[in-house]
Amino acid sequence: MSGIAAIFHADGAPADMAALRRMVDAMAYRGPDGSEIAEHGCAALAHLALHIDPDDRTVSQPVASADGRHLLVLDGFLINGPELCRDLEELGVPLRGRSDAEIVVQGLATRGEEAVERLEGEFAFVWVDLAEQRVLCARDHYGLRPLTYHWDGPRLIVASDVAGVLAALDHTPRPNPGYLAEHIANAWYTRDETPWEGVKKLEPAHALTLARGDSSPALREYWRVPTQVDIRYRSDAEYAEHYRAMLDEVVRRCATSDQPVAFEVSGGLDSSAVFGLAHAAAQRGELAAPGMAGYALKGVPGDHSDERRYYRAVSEHTGRTINEIDLPATPLPAFIAQGIADGTLSFPPNTEMLGALLANARSNGSRICLTGQGGDIWLDGYERHYAESLRIGDYSGLGMGWNADRQSRGSAAATLRLLRYGLLPLAPEALKKGARRLRPIRRDPLSDHLWLSPRLREMLEKRKRRFEAQFDKIPYPAARKMRKMMNPHVGLSLEMLDLLAARLGMEYRHPMMSRCFVEFAARTPEHLRLRGTTRRYLHREAMRDVLPELVRIRRSKAIFDTTFLRLERDMETFCLDAAGNAPFSEWIDRAEMTALFDQCRGAAFDEQAIWELWGVFTAAAFSQVVRRESSAGD
Repeated sequence: MSGIAAIFHADGAPADMAALRRMVDAMAYRGPDGSEIAEHGCAALAHLALHIDPDDRTVSQPVASADGRHLLVLDGFLINGPELCRDLEELGVPLRGRSDAEIVVQGLATRGEEAVERLEGEFAFVWVDLAEQRVLCARDHYGLRPLTYHWDGPRLIVASDVAGVLAALDHTPRPNPGYLAEHIANAWYTRDETPWEGVKKLEPAHALTLARGDSSPALREYWRVPTQVDIRYRSDAEYAEHYRAMLDEVVRRCATSDQPVAFEVSGGLDSSAVFGLAHAAAQRGELAAPGMAGYALKGVPGDHSDERRYYRAVSEHTGRTINEIDLPATPLPAFIAQGIADGTLSFPPNTEMLGALLANARSNGSRICLTGQGGDIWLDGYERHYAESLRIGDYSGLGMGWNADRQSRGSAAATLRLLRYGLLPLAPEALKKGARRLRPIRRDPLSDHLWLSPRLREMLEKRKRRFEAQFDKIPYPAARKMRKMMNPHVGLSLEMLDLLAARLGMEYRHPMMSRCFVEFAARTPEHLRLRGTTRRYLHREAMRDVLPELVRIRRSKAIFDTTFLRLERDMETFCLDAAGNAPFSEWIDRAEMTALFDQCRGAAFDEQAIWELWGVFTAAAFSQVVRRESSAGD
């Protein structure tokens, strides 16, 4: 988990080196192996190093191209590095090593900006063409590595973290109330904003370019999730073989390190599969690491966070010890302090609790930790697989889906599902509208967001309309895939995980969010993911010998509500105290906020507005940062 920072002056003025050094100091946690700075006129770059493998140690960043014209700082790693090396060598490009930074800088020097589209992995980088005085910034397809920036006219400031950008500014920006409204309401519509006005996030799968003399940076999307179903086989077995081979390859490439590799193992289908495939690779002598170890949070015995029987089954199945870590009991002030230190909103408890797992792995010598993140998004199917099968002429898939529904629900129910989820979605729009009128309307009692101030409710509604407008003219199947890919809350969660790991000297890697994994899921039929009442059908079939049967057929999922519930009283006290002071008092309706806390007290977890309450609390905590900065400015 390296860190990067850069300053570029579009007016040709010398880069502000004092500001760059402040950025490096603010993100020092990202550079346990040191930091380096390079200055070239109007451009200056910095790299904070966390070495993962021998190739990392052979190159010092910022790294220049062979001709010295191009300069790069990179955070992250490439999954398709070997293929890119081969392509460059076929073009006659001499490589000075096999580090990812060398591959990227030489690829950009050779192919220009179009080289970004060829990169697969988890990355964020800044590249400067010193001859043309032009800068290019880019993030991977999913935003698995953060990149934050600020443009004030002549100067572009870029950093891994918000704290890095803030450190370069001469004054603290104003808070961003629209962004805060999304947190307070637990309603997510923007991917390019932060709590501070003018401090932006580069969106996933986007590149930013700026040249000397330009009036503003230019943004372009270089990749989009495929929406056509064009991977087709005759049998489930062929799909399973392709899926297994693809995931096995991605896991092995992610698990490359000269230190033991750590794995989150919850006992669920996804993390257990990643661990199981890595174990199988190690058994074959194909794991490019000196060892591997699993780590699991114990949960509360007898509670629905208790997954011991599942991850212990994985341990028995593989013959590998899985380190069991106690759930931390972090007090509320620690969450407040974390948000202040990072210049962001506080991590939620179910993210913060992973710090104990990462810290344990780090103490055992690991520097990377693989997860099963992404499986929940891309492996669950949906009922409209019937309509998809009819639309693409996959009558074999249609028959398998109906037969599975017949076996689990009965013939009548299966036929009704075929009509509702197969024929009706393909019917004329007038008929579909009529059918929708016959359905009962279930209104979410939280959808009015009454605990927001009227001003923030209005802002939130405008954001919602703008977000939904992106999908207005896109057919539902394609829009569904795009919504998965563009979910702002997923992006925010990934950025929080990244920052949590960086502060502990660790790096997360997510095989099930890799570009090839996403593309396989998006390009294959939906009936592979929902078969009768079995979700993740293809995954379960492909992992038959990888997972213990107890885990492979598992239907339940752990809920770590205790990490929230133990803080609820303290959260309420803190928010009520903060409600008497601006700016928090301008963001919420105090009476409705109090009613929200009252409603949740004593209710079952699935009836509580846990995420809304956490959003209220994080906004209250952030308001303290704003007040402190305002006082300092006065």
